[in-house]
Amino acid sequence: MQCLERKQLVEHVREGRLYIYKATKSQESIVSPLVKDFLLNAFGGSAGRAILHLLSDEALAPDERTAVERKLKQQRAMAAKKKTTKRKPAAKRKPAAKRKPAKKAAKKPAKKAAKKPAKKAAKKPAKKAAKKPAK
Repeated sequence: MQCLERKQLVEHVREGRLYIYKATKSQESIVSPLVKDFLLNAFGGSAGRAILHLLSDEALAPDERTAVERKLKQQRAMAAKKKTTKRKPAAKRKPAAKRKPAKKAAKKPAKKAAKKPAKKAAKKPAKKAAKKPAK
């Protein structure tokens, strides 16, 4: 019980020498995720396959079986009712106005990068000019 108390699933009240434990969460909140995990792992997430397996293996008592069959009939009736009801057409929407793409700011060249090509360009023509008269 102390393990469950550490997991905050139960709490206790001490009355004399007795410890009275009480659940802190509902059964539904505990069982629901466990059943979902079981269905996912054992039946690939299909509740229908799990129900068919239980019905075919006669794992259910007769009264449980009739309760399941009654619930299935209710579900089928609700599904059929949903299919027969017509949906109202959705209101027509106006197309959203297209937005213009944001303008990109022009990048300024770095000072060092701008100076280097200028120096190289200045040196090359000077060398060519010096070589031509030498011929």
